[in-house]
Amino acid sequence: MKLTPPKKLRSDPENTIPLINVVFLMLIFFLIAGTIAAPVSRELTPAETREMPTVPAKTDVVQIHNDGAIMYLGKRMSVDEVLEMFPATEMSEPVKVIADKTLNAVRLVEILEKFRAAGHQKIRLITVKGSP
Repeated sequence: MKLTPPKKLRSDPENTIPLINVVFLMLIFFLIAGTIAAPVSRELTPAETREMPTVPAKTDVVQIHNDGAIMYLGKRMSVDEVLEMFPATEMSEPVKVIADKTLNAVRLVEILEKFRAAGHQKIRLITVKGSP
């Protein structure tokens, strides 16, 4: 009697099409999510810093132009209108402000004081990283 080795079971090759579909859908999602964010106004020239740590910017940034005009979510608004859309709570995130570098400091302090008076205790002034 002759002994034969057991037959090896042949496995089917793995189908990679579902993986490709998932990667493609993630690519489309991130492309769309990146274009939904309200852009910073072209009229605004932000201040520059050189030695501060970088912080990722969010889309809900209050923009203050050099003439004191306020933009929020792509619309020109007053401080009171922004405060209605962005109410202060104990757990609210810091208010992120990006101001034009030629904005009068007195006007900037006036606007920031209105946010403080409305209950926002944390305010972050966002700048762009300048060249060294």
